[in-house]
Amino acid sequence: MHVPTPPLAAQGVARTIIQSFSINLLLSPTRYYPFPTVTDTPKSLPQPRGELTLRTLAMPADANPAGDIFGGWVMSQMDIGSALCAVDRAQSRVVTAAVDGMSFIAPVYIGDVLCVYAEVVKTGRTSLHVHVEAWVLRNRQGERVQVTQGIFIFVALDDEGKPRELPAS
Repeated sequence: MHVPTPPLAAQGVARTIIQSFSINLLLSPTRYYPFPTVTDTPKSLPQPRGELTLRTLAMPADANPAGDIFGGWVMSQMDIGSALCAVDRAQSRVVTAAVDGMSFIAPVYIGDVLCVYAEVVKTGRTSLHVHVEAWVLRNRQGERVQVTQGIFIFVALDDEGKPRELPAS
């Protein structure tokens, strides 16, 4: 099937409209960004829960043969980020005792920035439950997407490696 080429006059009009649109974007007093940024994301979009504890770039060495980032790598970053949150609350060394309810929601790709958010949601005498979420910025700057979440359970340790009571909050 042959698709006819539009007459030269029509091609010129289309080119003028595109050029005009491009110039308006460049001259516009407000900058045009194709993706929402952290500062201008509407509150109606899902937001990370907790405080940002870690940001890192997913690299080719972290990928499986299909090109996705290994889930184990993502989980290790979540362990590190949630441990930083637990150390702040425990005011001591902590050890990961368990991971509860881990769910992978979306894949992580090479070039994504992985952001880990964490908050203490429950404390015991020596233990802490930390809710942790991993979000990515697609291609280092684009859309923010939640990729996984879970509960990491830590135990506070003393200098001899024995469980110790948490300080009063």
